[in-house]
Amino acid sequence: MKQFISLKLIISFFCFNSFGFDVGRISIKCPENKKCFFLEKRIELAIEKSSNKKDLIENIRFMILDPMISKFSFNFKIQDNKKVDFFADADLSDVVSKIDFTNSPFLLKASFGAKGIKEGESFSRYKAIESIKEIKDQLKIEGYLQPKVWYRKKNVGNNITVRFFIESGAATKISDVNVTSPINIFSTLLKEMEGMNLSKTKVDEYKRKVLSGLEQRGFYNGEIKETVSFLEDNPSKAILNINIVPGKKRVFHIEGTENLTRDEIINHLKSNVPRLSKKDSSKQVNFLVTDFYKSKGIINTSAKVNVFKGRDLSGQPVVNYKVTIEEGDFQTFNKVIFTGIDISSSIEPESLLAQLDTPFLDLKKVSPEEISRITQALQVLLQQQGYLKSTVAHNVSNGVLKFTFDLGENYIVGQVKLGFNLEDVSLSLPLLVEPGDIFSSDLINRERSKIIKLLKSSGYFFAKVSPDVRLTEVDDVTKKVNE
Repeated sequence: MKQFISLKLIISFFCFNSFGFDVGRISIKCPENKKCFFLEKRIELAIEKSSNKKDLIENIRFMILDPMISKFSFNFKIQDNKKVDFFADADLSDVVSKIDFTNSPFLLKASFGAKGIKEGESFSRYKAIESIKEIKDQLKIEGYLQPKVWYRKKNVGNNITVRFFIESGAATKISDVNVTSPINIFSTLLKEMEGMNLSKTKVDEYKRKVLSGLEQRGFYNGEIKETVSFLEDNPSKAILNINIVPGKKRVFHIEGTENLTRDEIINHLKSNVPRLSKKDSSKQVNFLVTDFYKSKGIINTSAKVNVFKGRDLSGQPVVNYKVTIEEGDFQTFNKVIFTGIDISSSIEPESLLAQLDTPFLDLKKVSPEEISRITQALQVLLQQQGYLKSTVAHNVSNGVLKFTFDLGENYIVGQVKLGFNLEDVSLSLPLLVEPGDIFSSDLINRERSKIIKLLKSSGYFFAKVSPDVRLTEVDDVTKKVNE
């Protein structure tokens, strides 16, 4: 049974019949300060493109699916089955067109969270209050601990400008930085914050610098804790207390590397230091090294780990690991074979593989990372050729690298329909997608872009195109396509 695609491109804007009612009287009640004139044009279009009462109701309901319209009730009379008098009661949402700030001590983020106001969306007092909370949080993070924030809105038609007024007050300054640490080298760095604003952003920046410095010195699981106290006689000044807990220092000495670099291995060990327990850490390091080699496709690697404990010049405990490696080699293969491809298929696996970057494969060496990447890339190439449910697997055995393909069924375009009825567009719309074409996402995306461009050039500036792909099964694809 062959797989067959019926492809329908649906355009999400007015889709009406060609012959409809005549427009009679249109009466719209709308607040004086709202510009509702565009509704009359929409109603006219809905009437002209409706041929019966049911069509008219559906078209009007479609027309008011607009966040700009907050209220819309209507009734109508059809005279002599031809002319429509239409009556509506409408209101429009107040939409935020601009957000700005007055007297902010620094550039504030106007992109508020899910609960805050946003440009282009409707305004509400609740959203404005949530935005004030976010502004205060931004100010407090930067050291302005007692800010006052309020807003005013200005209506111009349906648009609103929201202005936030800010009294930040003076920023709380860091008067002293007290550092507690068995390693004194960071005190000078941290004392640079004295005189700065009590900014969480700035404090976190200096903490990252300290942690980076600890790692450079072999302390890979250090912690930094800070507390803040305020001067009783001057609450606008704060004392920042920082406690550095460096943890245990670990030093790795690597010998015997060739296929991998010392930096690669040390960086891998560093990233896994938190996993090292106090007991049998030498066995854990051994496993980390040999397993890392396996992940790179290098087999039969062994490692000897000696552990020496002591203290550094500052008296901190140090664990030294001397790792002597006897490297194995990459798993190799003599040939590549492909299975699972029907002889009647147009798929040529060799040509697909030739499109990919395969440095290890070219050397007949197996790199698990590269083989995994190749397998995924082959699957993508197959999907682009219409094999939407294809899979590719691989294995290496007895010097043979085997790729196993499961193509599934090839998907072919059966029918192409346009989900709209605009004569000025459809008559000049030669489709790229035709029955009998092999289905691919690239083909559909090119068709979608072409239709959108044509619609915009015809005046439909807000047109949206959404492919609706439906799968069916037929017994004889060739016969269906030729018909």
